[in-house]
Amino acid sequence: MSNDQQFLYLLAEGDEQAFRELYDQYKSRVFQLALGYLPHEDAVEVTQQVFIHLWDGRARLSDVNSLTDYILISTRNQVFRHIKRIGRQAKLLLEAADGAVSASVTPEQVLGEKKLLKTWEAVIRRLPPQQQQVYQLVELEGLSLDEVTQQLQLARATVKKHLELARKQVRQELKRRLN
Repeated sequence: MSNDQQFLYLLAEGDEQAFRELYDQYKSRVFQLALGYLPHEDAVEVTQQVFIHLWDGRARLSDVNSLTDYILISTRNQVFRHIKRIGRQAKLLLEAADGAVSASVTPEQVLGEKKLLKTWEAVIRRLPPQQQQVYQLVELEGLSLDEVTQQLQLARATVKKHLELARKQVRQELKRRLN
């Protein structure tokens, strides 16, 4: 058994010292890769998410052939997921503020308006817990109704109703606050 394979085996078994070594060895590389696509704050978040994902999926690491390739591909995928999430947030903000997406306003411009983003986040935090959870899973994480139904173990109709109520509340509250 090679050193890499033994290291991957230790990681797969949940060895925290091995994970610490992995983190120390790859954190700057992961961060630099993420920073090539994202602003500093987002690159920090993506770096954290990559290592959380690695720890959560550690049982699968014993099947990995190249740890470096696996980590770099995981980083790339996490960056893409982050960019998609930002795009979804921007689209939702545009729809809430204008009632429809305007072609003349880019997601970057919307994200630059910190007041609007903070207002939107505050509105989401004020939703009832179940509506907030469903809204975040569908609108921010991009899960389907069926995925949310399975994850929360609720009836599909219940999830759909929570989502409808949450969307309506978010639209109304944003319109009220922005006018």
